[in-house]
Parts: sequence; structure tokens; C-alpha cells
Amino acid sequence: MSEGREAPNQQMNDPEEIDLLDLLALMIRRRWIIAGVIVALAVLGGWNSKRSSGVKYFAEIPLYLEGAPSAAGTKGPVLNADVIKGFEVGKGMMGLKVANPHVQEDSLSLAEYLGAGMSIPKAHQELLAKTNIREFEPGYVILSVEDSKPSVARDIALEYLTALRTHYTDGHAAIARQELGYIDTRLVEVANQLAIVEDSLLVFRERINRGRSKGRMETGDVLEFSREQAKRLRQVDSWRAVHEKLLSRREDILIQGQSGNPKIKALGDVVVRASSTGFSMKVGVATGAGAGLVAGMMLAYVLEYVARRRQDGGIEKLIRAYKGESV
Repeated sequence: MSEGREAPNQQMNDPEEIDLLDLLALMIRRRWIIAGVIVALAVLGGWNSKRSSGVKYFAEIPLYLEGAPSAAGTKGPVLNADVIKGFEVGKGMMGLKVANPHVQEDSLSLAEYLGAGMSIPKAHQELLAKTNIREFEPGYVILSVEDSKPSVARDIALEYLTALRTHYTDGHAAIARQELGYIDTRLVEVANQLAIVEDSLLVFRERINRGRSKGRMETGDVLEFSREQAKRLRQVDSWRAVHEKLLSRREDILIQGQSGNPKIKALGDVVVRASSTGFSMKVGVATGAGAGLVAGMMLAYVLEYVARRRQDGGIEKLIRAYKGESV
């Protein structure tokens, strides 16, 4: 009997008896292990699928709108924390959701809310689809334009401001000249800043290195470019080099003002943000699949080992030996 009980032990102690195919067979026999691995990979894949792939640029320009008439025709700050609840884009119009007792509808176009009666021509509808306006602080909003190239984002932002200026009605010409005239004085600065940022990355690299000293930077970490910092962005790499470095380091850097709390300090400050996650998503799925397979194989091996030792009484012997009892 003792020889019969030692045979399984000999099989388990012989590494040649358990190879890769044996482990796969063990996993197949324990279908719930396979199911667990599949579920884990599905969760991993679903989490990654929510993350945007590719690179997008956002040119953000704060606009000062305080003093323009509200939808109800009253004077005072147009956009403030008590009024703005969120933003949406309608067909050919910039929309915003407002909470105002004087406003019947929950969603109004920006033009209607300003009381200007401004309509956006079809030529600008495509631009408008890439444009968002969100609150910065009372009296300020941010014109945010998204595109795959920072230069295009800049051009769209400037063209939209031109359309805004062109379609202001005569009844608000004084306000338009005052507010948009002030914006005009900053547009050259803004365009120059974006052009500089587009072709360089000195501050970008400094912020990455600073972030590394505190630990690995994660998606959502903020890198800011103010007017003063932009002056230093002159003699370095192109954005293409930035993306290549990001992908090679498998890092996800999001350069932006955080939603609801933009990191823009003054009118005319520009934030250019980019997000690169496609490569990380592929690496994450592949790594997760490999880790899940290895973990499943190891678990199957352990379960099979325990099952065999229970059959030959090995587990009971270990317990008795631990308690100091005779084996």
C-alpha cells in the first residue's frame, strides 16, 4: 500500500511529467478557471475601450462675456456658476443648458442666450461640431476646439471668433466692439503661442521629468502652458517627437485644464492638450491576456497538486506533522 501511495508523489515531483500541454489540459478540465480568465480579460478590454485612442489637440481660448445681456434681457454677468449646468451642441448652433427661472426652455443656443439673435451659417457648422464653450469662472467662458492637428484647432478657433464677431447684431454692436475688440488684441498672441507650442516641448519635457521625480505620470495629469511659459518653448522638438516618446515610454499624458476647473490663469492663456492611449490599450490587453493565461495555468497546477495529495493522504500527513503528531 505504501508503494501504491508513493506513486502519485513521484509523478508530481518529476518535472517532466507536467509540461505546458498538461497544464492546458488541467485548465480545460477546470472550466471555471478558463471562465474567470475570460471574464478578467473582458473587464480589462472594456475598461480600455472607454479610453480614447489616437491623439487629439485642444486649443482653448477664454472669452470675456460679462456685461452682455442675458436671455431674459437683463444686464449683468451672462455666464456664472448659478446658471451654467452643462453644455451641448445642437444642429449648427452652439448650445448650453441653463438653469434660469426666466428661461422656459432648458437648452438655448449661445446666440439666443446672449440675446444677440446670431445665427451660424452652414459654412461654420462643421467648425461648430468641433467647438465647445464651457464656463471658466463668472463672466468667462472657454472656447475649446478639438482637431487632430494643433494648427487646425487654432485656425478653427480664430475662424469661429470671426464668425461670432461678424454675426453680432447691430443692437449689441457696442458690446461686440468692446468685448470682441479686446479679444482681437489677444488673438495674435494666442496664435503665436499655439504656433510655438506646436513646434516645441521644453516645458513639456520639464514637467514630465518633474512628474517622474514624484512617480510615474498618469492619464489626467495636467501640464500647463501659460503666456510666460510659452515664451520658453522655442528651440526644441516637434509634437511628432513628443508622441513617439510617449508611445515608446507607454505613458498616457493628458495636457489640459481639468474639466470644471481649467488651469488657465488669465485671459489669453492657452492650453494645448494631447492624449495618446491607443498603444497603451494594445499593450494592456496583451499583457493582461498573458498574465491571465499564466495565472490560470499556475492555479490549475496548484489545484491539481492539492487534489492528488489529498488522494494519497499527503495533506493529512502535513497537518499531523505541523501539529507534532506522529505521521
